[in-house]
Amino acid sequence: MNSQSGGGKARRLSIGGRAFIAAALIVVFTHIRATPAAAAKLPYDLDCLVFLADHIMEGRIVELQVGGPLGVRVNLVHSGSLETGQTINPDNLFSHLTPGTGCWVRQREPLKAGDRVVLFLRGRPGKLACVNEGMFLLVRGRACRFGVEPTMGMMGWQPPRLSRDSPTAHELAAAIESRLPEAAQLHRIINAPLSPKSIESLLSLLRQRAKPWPNFFADAISDGVMTRLADLGDAEIADRALAASAGRSSFFLRQVFQTPRGRDFLLDRLSDPIVETQHRLMLAWMLRDAGAVYASSDIRAATRPWPPGTAPDPKNSLYLTRVARVAVASAKENEEVSVAILEALGQLTRRGWGFGSPDPEIEADISGVTEALHAFYNQRAASEAVRFAIEKVLAGIDFQAYLKLNSDCGPILTLAKAIDLTHYAAPTVPSMLLGFEFDGIMPYVNGRPPAPPNITGAFVVLDPLDDGPSYELPSRCPATYSCCAGTDCVTLPAGFRPGIYRVHYRLVSGNTIISEGHGFRTAVPQPAVMALPRILPPSMSRRSIAWRQSWTTSLEALGAVAVLFLVARRFIRSRRRVAWFQSGRCHACGYDLRASGDRCPECGISVPAALPTQFLRRRLIGVAGAALMFTSGALVVIYARSFLVGDLLTHTHSFRADAAYTTRGVAVIQWLTTGSDVGWTYERAQPADLPRSAEDAGPPAERCLLGLEYSPSGKMVVVPLWIPVLILACTGFAMWRVRKPVLLSSPRGRRIIAK
Repeated sequence: MNSQSGGGKARRLSIGGRAFIAAALIVVFTHIRATPAAAAKLPYDLDCLVFLADHIMEGRIVELQVGGPLGVRVNLVHSGSLETGQTINPDNLFSHLTPGTGCWVRQREPLKAGDRVVLFLRGRPGKLACVNEGMFLLVRGRACRFGVEPTMGMMGWQPPRLSRDSPTAHELAAAIESRLPEAAQLHRIINAPLSPKSIESLLSLLRQRAKPWPNFFADAISDGVMTRLADLGDAEIADRALAASAGRSSFFLRQVFQTPRGRDFLLDRLSDPIVETQHRLMLAWMLRDAGAVYASSDIRAATRPWPPGTAPDPKNSLYLTRVARVAVASAKENEEVSVAILEALGQLTRRGWGFGSPDPEIEADISGVTEALHAFYNQRAASEAVRFAIEKVLAGIDFQAYLKLNSDCGPILTLAKAIDLTHYAAPTVPSMLLGFEFDGIMPYVNGRPPAPPNITGAFVVLDPLDDGPSYELPSRCPATYSCCAGTDCVTLPAGFRPGIYRVHYRLVSGNTIISEGHGFRTAVPQPAVMALPRILPPSMSRRSIAWRQSWTTSLEALGAVAVLFLVARRFIRSRRRVAWFQSGRCHACGYDLRASGDRCPECGISVPAALPTQFLRRRLIGVAGAALMFTSGALVVIYARSFLVGDLLTHTHSFRADAAYTTRGVAVIQWLTTGSDVGWTYERAQPADLPRSAEDAGPPAERCLLGLEYSPSGKMVVVPLWIPVLILACTGFAMWRVRKPVLLSSPRGRRIIAK
């Protein structure tokens, strides 16, 4: 009874174990659509690319001639008049480098035959060009953008590259198809005849597309709407468009404000205190973009004709003087707007006015600017930021006009200003944060650059507004003659007296003060700034790091020596044990058993008739054989799975990237390929999106045997999975068969002791 119940229990356990193994295999085999680690991100301007493109297609790079130029063979058409199988040659496609693992050219390669691309094209079929940044490379089933190159001012910026966040080819195709009706509707709205109703629709579209900072990217749809509204030439509609778009694409409206009526409207809106400050600041930028009435990029000669519709009105031609008066009037009620207008005025008057002009109207206008700014400056009613902006304007017009101000700044204009403290961590020592702006203004002499003064020190000066000591604190800002701006931090001395101070800069050359700059008033010490959370752990000293490295290195060496010692000890003892047994001694202690019985009188161990040898070696071989057979079984599961999903493993670092994946019964290894996120990356893809052979990826394989392919030009190796399955299964079975130890018999046979 008990035996039956025990057998039933054992049987139930066996059935449960088998069910568990079967369930695990089913889960591994059927779990083919797991959610990726990060959701795929479509290009932020995909709707703009679809809007701009006349043709959207997917194709493969091919050689038009052997060793000749490259073309694109169309495989799929999303929109346009191109046909499948047609070969095209876009003008600006092959001048770009494909994405790589870094931002430097030496880590990237040009397009080559076999690459799959998705292109957004403009033009007719005989004359096609890619839309700016409308080029995507399909790598291992994912879409990677290229054609976005860093500029000289952005050398640290990396162009887009392949990532786990990159959309798959199917996701990009589905997104394109979903945006085609919307793009067609936008074209109908923008190209419709302009009427009061259509104008309101365009303004509403601008409000929908407007995005605040930091999402202030270029928007081709907003540009198209702005261009359409600018064609009306109506300053009021242009002003509403500027407000609706939050300043986006304002460059396209400048033609409206370059006319006399547009300039009058612009100045009237700038001088209206009812208008919101943010909108007035955008109008000040528009004032600069519209350009001066007398200049395009330099002084307008009297003999140069005016562009159509931009000629000044003889009754009111003192345009720059009016801008200066608007800036003066704004300074009395909104200093931020006044500074913005003065900065625009400085851009309008900086180039060339000091060298004189043959046109008396221009000279009269410039004189009106200097008189208006001089009169307001001498009233001492403006803030220091406004006075600094006035000095910059007059220094740009004429250095002599600046000298008449009798400014304490001298040859270098300096401004200390308050900054937003919420972006900085709390200081560890009592200190003060402030912003600075420097501008060297000495003129050229006889066409030669000025000799800058020798600046030996820059100090932040704190002058109390009540009775108390002044402080002169060394500054960390670069004391140079060139124009610069940034953030500065000075340490407060011990025993600092809190209070309200005027903060400004002082530049010295030896014991001579060169410049006493403009500043601001604030309470010192400053209010407590927000402490940012620590992202990185506290750094250890170099000494502790060196000690830890040497300690771990020594530990690794000691571990290796210990392992070698144990292996050598095991080998020596095994050889000695076999030698003792074959010579008639005890295999445990080496005692001579020729005069003894079946048991060693020294250690008491019984003497075996046969000694098992190679026990550990054979067992290890058996375990290795079982592991190989298990691996072959796992490869069978991977083989079946590869027809449903492609498993992709990528290793990326700053100089190269390598990838390995399975698809449709083969395993592929690629080296020097397009990188993903730095480090090891695991992804899943559709098997059809991954190249199964060297011919699918580009040039055919140079060596092929039983399905094995090697392509050095394509940098890939293709291995059919049935080959490692067969090799591992046969090798593992053979190794598992020899897992039993060898029995070593004594040469003397069984010993019989004579009595």
